Amino acid sequence: MLNPLSLMFFLAPIAGMVAGILSREYPKKAGITMIISALVYFLSIIYGSWLLGLVIVILFLIGGVLSIIQETKILEA
Repeated sequence: MLNPLSLMFFLAPIAGMVAGILSREYPKKAGITMIISALVYFLSIIYGSWLLGLVIVILFLIGGVLSIIQETKILEA
């Protein structure tokens, strides 16, 4: 049986990648989801690979912050 903590560490990067894909349509929600995924995945650094985990957390945080602060263009008809 799968450990709930392992399942959480498996689903956090997937949620972050899906948020990255949807960031054009929903930039604020995607940014918040990416930051939450980074924080959850940060816990896995304690249990797993330090270098790979740290790189993933940094990239999710950068993507989340950029997604939140980006300016959206309003198209006029």
